[in-house]
Amino acid sequence: MLAAHAAIAVSAARQREHVEQLEEALLSSREIGMAMGVLMGRGGVSKDEAFTLLRQASQHLRRKLREVAADVVETGQLPG
Repeated sequence: MLAAHAAIAVSAARQREHVEQLEEALLSSREIGMAMGVLMGRGGVSKDEAFTLLRQASQHLRRKLREVAADVVETGQLPG
């Protein structure tokens, strides 16, 4: 009986972690989309070009894409 309860608890913990990861991914995606919109509006670039700029800045600065995107949303320009 104890093993059954432990299995249920482990399953619930994994499910909760999965939900948290999905929520974080959704927030990151939203932030990246807003940053792309900023770059498209200010720089007159296409959607694909805006994403490429974000990706290149992320790689060059060795920072996560969502962090670079957050900077763009906050400042209106690519960091670095």
